[in-house]
This record gives sequence, C-alpha cells and structure tokens, in this order.
Amino acid sequence: MRKCSWFALLLAAGAVDSLCAQEPPPQIFFLHLKLESNQVALVSAALAPGKLKQISEPHPAFDLEVTTAAGLVLWTNNVADPSRRHLEYEAPDHPGQILNQEVQLTNTEFSVRVPVFPDAHQVNFFLVPALTETNGAAVRPLVGNVPAPSRKAIGTILLPSTAK
Repeated sequence: MRKCSWFALLLAAGAVDSLCAQEPPPQIFFLHLKLESNQVALVSAALAPGKLKQISEPHPAFDLEVTTAAGLVLWTNNVADPSRRHLEYEAPDHPGQILNQEVQLTNTEFSVRVPVFPDAHQVNFFLVPALTETNGAAVRPLVGNVPAPSRKAIGTILLPSTAK
C-alpha cells in the first residue's frame, strides 16, 4: 500500500512538472504595412496562433529580418514588390481577349507575416537591388568597377510588446 502511494505521488509530481515545462504554442505576427517613397511604416499589427511556413519569393524586392534589441537576427525572409500590381482584363475592342498589364504604384499597403520569438524586438526591411542576367546567370549590378551595395535599409518596425 505504501509503495502505491509513493508511486501515485511521483506520478502526480511528474505531471505537474511536465505541464510547467511546456512551451507556449507558436504564434504568427501579422503586420499591415504602408510603403511610401521606398519607406516602410506600420499601419497595424495582429497576433494569431499558428506556425509560419517560410516561403521565398522567386524575384524578391524586399528582405526582412526579425532581430533582437542587440541586433541578433532570429529569422529572415523576402517578399515580392508590393508596389507592382499585375492586372488582367478583357480587351474593350476584342471581347474574349485577355490583356495583361503591370502597374507600378507609388504608395501602397501590404501585409507580411513573421513568427513570434520571445526575444524579438524589431523587423528590419531592406530593398534588394535588381539582378541583371548575364548568359543565364543572375549577377549583382556594378557601380564603377565595384559591386553595388547588396541592400538598402528602407524601414524598421518595432514589434508591439504583445509579441515579445
């Protein structure tokens, strides 16, 4: 009888310990942003449960980094250019014919998703210079005989305290 009570007590202690040691469920931060004259600004932010899948854009325009207050990079990704919109519409003169057009916007709003990290402090945005193709291989443009800077900072968004 005494062995059973010790066993029950140890089992209960292990269950409490495992409950306390569980990590919080993963969360995603939805950032609603505004792009004006190549500067990114925060419009709103929302937190939601879930795990973010990292998907790279084939032709990225922006790099983004989630960093700590000390500048340690926790996560990176890239996004397509939100100022370029691809439109398809029926030709007014030729019913049934679809026309394609790409429109360049000066100011636009867009959203990005980033995972929540306990130490996350900010999200940095960088403009990726356009790549040029040489014999099928993409290369960074040159300024004189020196490679152009790889990225230009276009904004830093401080994460609200609910994401920390």
